[in-house]
Amino acid sequence: MVLTPVLAASLLVCGGGLSLALYFGSLALLRRIREPALLAVFLLVASLRGLLPVLSVLGGPFPLMDGVALLRFDGVSLLLIGVTYVLFLRALFPEDVPRLLPQAVIGVCAAAGLLILLIPADSLGLLMDWSRLLLMLVLLAVGILAVLLMRRWRDGAGWVALSVLVLVVAVLVESVVWPRPGLPLRDTVEAIGPVTTGCVLFALGHVFLMGARLNRVYQASQTLSRHVVALNRRLEERVTEASREIHATREQLEAIVSCVPDGVLTLTADASVDIFGPGAERVFGWRGQEMTGRPVVTLLSPEWGERLVKSMRRFAAEGVLTYTGQGPVEMVGRRRDGSLFPMQCTVTRIDIGGQPVFVAAVKDLSEVYLQAQQIAGLRRANETLRQDLAQLEIWGGVGHCLSEWQDGRWTWRCSDGFLAVWGCDTGAHPETLAGFLAGVRAEDQLALFSWLDRQDWTSGARMIRLSVRPEEERLVELSICRVRDDHGVVVREIGIVRLAGVTPVEAGKGEESMATVGDNAPGAAVGAEAVRTILLVEDVEVNRRVAVTFLEREGYRVEVASNGLDAVDMAGRGDYDLILMDIRLPDVDGVEATRRIRALPDPVRSAVPVLALTANVFGDDLSRYEAAGMSGVVAKPIRMPQFRTVLGGVLTRRRRQAAVSAGPDWTSLDQILDETFIRDRRAALGADSFAVILDLGRRSVSFAAEELDRSVRVPAPSGDDVAKAGHKLAGAASNFGFSALYALGRQVEALCEAGDLTGAVSLGQQAAALHRQTDAALDQWLASAR
Repeated sequence: MVLTPVLAASLLVCGGGLSLALYFGSLALLRRIREPALLAVFLLVASLRGLLPVLSVLGGPFPLMDGVALLRFDGVSLLLIGVTYVLFLRALFPEDVPRLLPQAVIGVCAAAGLLILLIPADSLGLLMDWSRLLLMLVLLAVGILAVLLMRRWRDGAGWVALSVLVLVVAVLVESVVWPRPGLPLRDTVEAIGPVTTGCVLFALGHVFLMGARLNRVYQASQTLSRHVVALNRRLEERVTEASREIHATREQLEAIVSCVPDGVLTLTADASVDIFGPGAERVFGWRGQEMTGRPVVTLLSPEWGERLVKSMRRFAAEGVLTYTGQGPVEMVGRRRDGSLFPMQCTVTRIDIGGQPVFVAAVKDLSEVYLQAQQIAGLRRANETLRQDLAQLEIWGGVGHCLSEWQDGRWTWRCSDGFLAVWGCDTGAHPETLAGFLAGVRAEDQLALFSWLDRQDWTSGARMIRLSVRPEEERLVELSICRVRDDHGVVVREIGIVRLAGVTPVEAGKGEESMATVGDNAPGAAVGAEAVRTILLVEDVEVNRRVAVTFLEREGYRVEVASNGLDAVDMAGRGDYDLILMDIRLPDVDGVEATRRIRALPDPVRSAVPVLALTANVFGDDLSRYEAAGMSGVVAKPIRMPQFRTVLGGVLTRRRRQAAVSAGPDWTSLDQILDETFIRDRRAALGADSFAVILDLGRRSVSFAAEELDRSVRVPAPSGDDVAKAGHKLAGAASNFGFSALYALGRQVEALCEAGDLTGAVSLGQQAAALHRQTDAALDQWLASAR
């Protein structure tokens, strides 16, 4: 075969195309980029289209391809060139080239390729002519589209236009010179050369196109990066400068405000006091003439005095004073009485007659430190109190809600204690009070909602019954207070709920009716006269809760006073049918409070029956109670049968002499719990009410045990304090059958009253350990009782 110039040019360009295909294929594999991969396929197909026929003609290791095979290969390769070009264009311009265009081209080319491979040889020439014409039209259309899309990169668009033009010319030349039947194979191979050359030039045009595009993008990104870096640098400089100015201003203000000295003194180079001003006299307690000439270390703590001595030695050797550091320094001073205190000192050096003199301005920081400690302590106490109140609200069976008129609508919110009383989950619950009241018994709802709809009252309360679960009902006291504006319109409603008791449905169904707190509520079970209100005087929270629960379950309204003076005041103003009086109260005891009640000028109020509520039920105590005017004694802990007997006897006026109920016979420290008493108490209160009050009781007993332990471990115990702590422990423990703690508290109180403080202190030191044993035994009993 003769190597013609056209054939040589085709071989050269095909070799370059194969090299470029290898390069872009490697780049696509390494960087996993789609565009180089498509370009590599394009170059490979274009190069093989000219190279394989040439190698076939040359012979050697490659088999000779006949004219039909070359014709079929030529047609398929032309279609592959068109497909890869469209895919490459889609990859370069995904936002401009529709997705359906490559799919349509692939479908058409696949159908044409199938025809080329399957059509008979005698019809192949005509089909190839039409295929070249179709390819030429497609390439023209796609080239025009590429030029339009590439108008933003004019250099690349020119290369695309040139490559498309060369390819179209090559296809036209090939259509003219393509061999007809009988033309030698050599002429056929030489005719393929222009088409192959055009295809490779077409691919190289895209290489320059992509390079121009990437170069412009890179230059734009570099320019943007430089602008961003410059802007960031300027911003950092501005921020640094502003921060420096703010810091300097803050230091100046702090120096002006916080360094106003309380006293000024001057020091010589040997650290002796030269001038001791009046302010320094007030700070340190020394007089000026006493400190003149004395070493300044007298005014400092040992640590700071040693630091001053070292600093002055260095000053004598090097002429540099580093004792005070930069600006004011906080140090520890010493007063004349030897007490240490925090102070702030600023030292300034001046030269007088060539001799250095140091002026020290001092400021006493004792008040500042004390105020900071007080503020921190108040914050901690406030946070602790807030948490304790929230928890006690839940444990104590109380809660609150608030309705406010804001921005033209009512807003409503409630506490976790409110949800606990209503038996609702904190996650899902009604959003209004009316939604909660939907759980009230049907026979109570009519009167309740009628009362709420009325606008003629400002505050009031109702006892309501809730059907929380099918097997139980809850007795809840709902108190509401309304706040009105200047026009008398209600703008806020504050609601308080309190869990009064839990009743099984079978036992309580139909036995109670809803009553206003101010309405008549007849006493139950004892056959007494109609009793409306009982005044309970008790200073211990858990004891109040237990007594209130029992009395309200009996149908009485209960008001509470926490000390004797309040009890006398409430008895003189209110109308009560009975007063339950604790003996040990914070201000005046129950005996003195009863005497003052009996001395009231109102004959009706002064004659109200008073029952002593105490654990002291011995002979001398009973005589003292009766002499003060008390009508009877109810021993702690309250037991319902004995309580009803004493209460009924007094209220029905069947006995005017003192009625007494016996207290518990818990005298041994070995019996940790009275399980029978606990079971009876649980049955009397109901499981839910008992659980709520038991939690509060355990906390109360814990506090009482800690108070007794502290009172006996101080350096000089007080008999009154130890006796009060023992009484409080016995009272708290008596309500829940904590027999050992009750016995311990009663014995400590008895030893103090007998004057044996040493024995009381020794016995009281067992309170903490006995409390831990009680907690463990109670947990075990509760686990077994489930």
